[in-house]
Amino acid sequence: MALFGSHIPYSLLPESMIESGCKIVYVMWDPKDVFVSSWHFAVNVWEDAATVPLDDTFDMFCDGFVHCGAYWDHVVEYVKTSLKSPDTILTIAYEDLIERPVYNVKKLANFIGQPFTMAEEDQGVVDEIVSFCSFDKLSNLEVNKTKASSIDGIPIAIPNDTFFRKAKIGDWRNYLDDEKRERIDGITYQKFKDIGTLSRYMGSTSCFIQLQGHCLTHFILLSFIFFY
Repeated sequence: MALFGSHIPYSLLPESMIESGCKIVYVMWDPKDVFVSSWHFAVNVWEDAATVPLDDTFDMFCDGFVHCGAYWDHVVEYVKTSLKSPDTILTIAYEDLIERPVYNVKKLANFIGQPFTMAEEDQGVVDEIVSFCSFDKLSNLEVNKTKASSIDGIPIAIPNDTFFRKAKIGDWRNYLDDEKRERIDGITYQKFKDIGTLSRYMGSTSCFIQLQGHCLTHFILLSFIFFY
């Protein structure tokens, strides 16, 4: 099985990929945490916070002037498509991924047509996979501690360790004041309010998107998303 990680919007995926019927697992996250994560990533890449001021970057994020376009539109594309093609697109909330890893490992195994046998579950295979793919395990692999990497001898501009920071839910509270929180929450509500299958939790302490009563998550894609 080949795995491919990307931040490309659904509308820009190669036609050959869509027509192939390959399985797509889409991970979404609280927009506030997404912003903080992407800001830290940019700071680390530029190695100078002054080059990426938080306030200016926040305005750009809210206005959609970011890599791969507005985050909310990105989510809407995949969620709408997943509702039409649930057998090929699985939509995941990162929060649920963290809170219910064992449950969602089984869900993803079923989604890709490789369910665990009772014997495998009894032998602790699911728990072993969850442990191996945890943030602590992956971030401490030697290959992910390096400051440089290469593919076929060609240097990669972004060091491997840049993709790992905290992997914590709600870290936005350490960076966003009430004004910024309310601005993002307002955009989130406006963008998602007409999508009936998305439940919006707009409280002051959390705001994440999940499929109503049916939020499926999985650990494997942790290796393809920023651990921020």
